Amino acid sequence: MFRTYPADLIKAVVDTLPAALLLVNHDRQVQEIFISNRRLRYFRESDLSTLLGKFLLPETVGQIVAQFEQAVAFQQAGKVHRISFQTCHGLEEHVACRITPLPQQQGVAIIFLNESENVLLEQEFQLLTEQAEVAQRELCDAMSAMDFRLMDLDQSHKRLQVLYEVASIVQRNVSEQEALEDIVNIVMSDFACVHSAIFLLNDIGDTLIMKAHRGYSDICEVPLDSGIIGYAAQTREQVFVPDVSNDPRYIPGAPDCVSELAIPLIVRDRVIGVLDLQCPAERSLSPYDIEMLRTVAAQAAVVIAHVQHVALIEKVAITDELTGLYNFHHFSTLLEQEYRRACRYQHSLSLLMIDIDYFKHINDSYGHLAGNEILAQVAKLISQSCRDVDWVCRYGGEEFAVLLPETTSTEAQFIAERVRRAVAEYSFQEIIDCTFPGLSISIGVTSLAASIANAKDLVAQADLALLAAKRSTKNCVRVYSATTMESKVGEA
Repeated sequence: MFRTYPADLIKAVVDTLPAALLLVNHDRQVQEIFISNRRLRYFRESDLSTLLGKFLLPETVGQIVAQFEQAVAFQQAGKVHRISFQTCHGLEEHVACRITPLPQQQGVAIIFLNESENVLLEQEFQLLTEQAEVAQRELCDAMSAMDFRLMDLDQSHKRLQVLYEVASIVQRNVSEQEALEDIVNIVMSDFACVHSAIFLLNDIGDTLIMKAHRGYSDICEVPLDSGIIGYAAQTREQVFVPDVSNDPRYIPGAPDCVSELAIPLIVRDRVIGVLDLQCPAERSLSPYDIEMLRTVAAQAAVVIAHVQHVALIEKVAITDELTGLYNFHHFSTLLEQEYRRACRYQHSLSLLMIDIDYFKHINDSYGHLAGNEILAQVAKLISQSCRDVDWVCRYGGEEFAVLLPETTSTEAQFIAERVRRAVAEYSFQEIIDCTFPGLSISIGVTSLAASIANAKDLVAQADLALLAAKRSTKNCVRVYSATTMESKVGEA
């Protein structure tokens, strides 16, 4: 048995880091689990191998168990073991594991520390370093192949400056679109190109979508098997066509174009897009220009991959995994922002609180998997019934919240009724059978008024209106009224 430890103190220490702490006896039974800010099951008395096998590969479990047995036998701490795996979002995670025997033969402590951020920074730094080394080698090769008497020192310095300008984009914490625009502007400015564009592969990987450009007109999408751009992506090699009039692959994109250079954007052996340049007769690209642009494209690919990864992490942090809506944490942020904006500029603001009727009965009768499908479909119907400017969020459980900026009470009631009808008229028979009387929602509506002192009051009033709807006929919309709502709720 373990001696009594100050659990509150251990929990406080663990909560200061994204960490986990396991206390295991000599029989490999987990006695205590301390996990920071997570709601997990309590695995007391479970076998260590069985517990780890739920989350890790057998090979990794074997390594950890072997270190555990060594720690028990020799009462010595094992070496740090790094575990790598992918989450359901496709993000790579890294965890460090350390096994240490406890004093007085009480058992073994297994400590897990999340090192994902450090590993990601190390990988990105290594990749940027490798790109810089490649750029330096290529520059040296280019300089040695040229006649130093003809090289303009100022021009050479200007070309090197491009690499710094592209690499520095990641330091400014910009969005993906802003990064793409910056790269195109740098290419246009430093290489005096008339037309330049960046194409990125779509999610399916069969089409290149133009995301940023200067000078292009008609090209928006290019199938992967079409054009000089598609050929560069397929072959993973740069393609330079000095005379596009003799190349059947050419797709007109810029007026008066004579030549085209397409350079694939590759990160970690994966093509993510193409940097394309189309030049008129008066601006021809020299071999030195092409080599430098290839180096710039390699650096640009790293920058694009970085901002995409950051955007994905940010999206996961504010999104409800089941419904794809904004989660409660982000709703709280949006609510405070919209409330302050409405108060500052004296604009209208409304809030809908939505609850699925008889949802517990659905879970009890058809199971939680069916309940999850219902939640996802209702979320989709709510989003489709709202406007692009509205914020649709999952509030918790079977409840949803919709923030309606610049919306009066009358307009909010109209939107709420449209949402209610969309759910009531939708057939859920693919999920629940026809014996169910029909799925519906209840909606509470409130709008910003003088009686509201803060953002929480807005939620409280919408909750009262929702409660009135749930206690009356359900499948209805109720609007908060300061003079009647409390009494109606009390009578129901």
